[in-house]
Amino acid sequence: MTSDKHMGETNEKEKHGQIRERKNNAWTILGLHSPRTKVASLKMKKSISSIKRSVINIAQLSMTRRVVVAVLVTTLTFFLVYDRMAIDGVLLSLQQYFDINDSTTALLQTFQAISSALFFISIGMIGDRIERKRLVIMAVSIWFVLVFLSLVVGKGMFWAYLLLRTISSFAYAVVCSLGPVIVSDIFQGRARGYCLMALSIAPLIGRDCHSYFSLLAMSISSWFLTSGYSWHAAMLISPSVVLPVTIALVFTMPKHEPILNVNKSSMVSLGFIEDIKSLLSVKTYALLVFGSTFSNLYQRAMSFWMPTILLYGYMANGSAFYFNLPFPVVMLITLLLGFTALLIGMPLSMWIAEVPVPSIDSFIILSSQSWQQGKNLCSGRPFSRAIPLFVTLSTIIYSLISATAITMFVRAYPVYLACMFFNSLFTGGAAPLTTQIVLDVSPKWNRAAAMAIYNLFVGLADSPSSLIVGSLSDVFRGEATDPMSRYNAFVYALYILLGCNFISAALYGTATVFYPSDLAASHDDDMLSITSDEDAPLLKGALNRRASIVERGLLSRKATLDTTLL
Repeated sequence: MTSDKHMGETNEKEKHGQIRERKNNAWTILGLHSPRTKVASLKMKKSISSIKRSVINIAQLSMTRRVVVAVLVTTLTFFLVYDRMAIDGVLLSLQQYFDINDSTTALLQTFQAISSALFFISIGMIGDRIERKRLVIMAVSIWFVLVFLSLVVGKGMFWAYLLLRTISSFAYAVVCSLGPVIVSDIFQGRARGYCLMALSIAPLIGRDCHSYFSLLAMSISSWFLTSGYSWHAAMLISPSVVLPVTIALVFTMPKHEPILNVNKSSMVSLGFIEDIKSLLSVKTYALLVFGSTFSNLYQRAMSFWMPTILLYGYMANGSAFYFNLPFPVVMLITLLLGFTALLIGMPLSMWIAEVPVPSIDSFIILSSQSWQQGKNLCSGRPFSRAIPLFVTLSTIIYSLISATAITMFVRAYPVYLACMFFNSLFTGGAAPLTTQIVLDVSPKWNRAAAMAIYNLFVGLADSPSSLIVGSLSDVFRGEATDPMSRYNAFVYALYILLGCNFISAALYGTATVFYPSDLAASHDDDMLSITSDEDAPLLKGALNRRASIVERGLLSRKATLDTTLL
């Protein structure tokens, strides 16, 4: 009896399901929206309208205004990063001011890393759903207030200082995620490449430049102390520049309407978890994220321990081996040489890997239109894999040169200088191109999330990298305490971690295989921005392999009507 009753309920549910399907099919045949899909279609049309409004507003910007916005965003990026790194140069004064020990001082770096990771997650959730100009201005304004308050806290209020510095990391996460996206919105082709190069110098997105930039920031902040100023003066540089830059952005930066993620078969914007799944399903993006994470393990360890390693080598050989130059001058030469090579390597990489592709519509600014073909070295024939292949080769080359450089510092100083130059030359080429690929294979409505997730994963390598090298060096050194033994122990430890760079190169090389297809798929998504409101759902249904029955029905109905009119 119970079985018959259950079977009857099942048959009744199936009957209702068949009736519902017939109703939906009837709506489809008539070329209309069913009540259930009408709401979803309205959401789709709203998203398409926001895309068109954003594209139209950006297309109407003058070139002068675009350049001004790019310069302001780059300047903002530079000084937000400087504020995080300059504190390393005033740690001794901070300890004396707050009367804290080394372990307590280290909490500044620990809390900063943890808060940055949490804020990257939050930016991934809201970065594409809030108007970008409003978010940037709000975040930087909060940062300015918090940093100013941190500079006026009393001597016995270290925990208040730590809290204020920790919360201020929100602005860093916002600019880190949205800076490259803003540049990508207002520029295309070679101009966008130049802007990404400038952003790469301040290592928000060019993390391989971290060691040189950190040395520069530490040198500037340390100069204030050696000149008799307090640590407050060294930390006032960033707020004094960020304030007028933020005011200028209020008047120059264009608004960008938030865009719903419409690349779903249901045509409904979904949440952050679905965005992560969607992005990581893009093979090129996933491979770049994990490849950059492995690469950052070595780069961050090298950045952290580099001054210490060179100091031990200098102490072991004596100043005569380095042409009687004092150690600060040796470090300054390394810094200037590295920056010079970076500035040469970045445009050189564009010359090798990039060729501008004409816009398919003079009215529409689409992403991912440059660097799709080889030029110069590959002149005369298409080469769609030029960029990821160049990044792969650059990673392999500068890994080998870096291994040679840290060995030659105590064996042949001129050879060391040459190795550092070419190491930075290839490093500078790979940094902006990697970011370009991330932006190219990400849809417009997921770019902020794409950059947030990318920086979140890459930032996870910051904490363990230095600890790994330090622990390995202790094992290799044993009981020895002389400078040469310490130097060799660090070199051997870095050699082991250097293997992560070759894992990174393998992942980049694998991404080369999938790059053309993922780039084409991204172009298909961006084509939504040049369709009419009425045809957008139809075009999306054609481009999306997972298009729903309703979408395919509407597309079929439209095609039939067009044929009849002919």
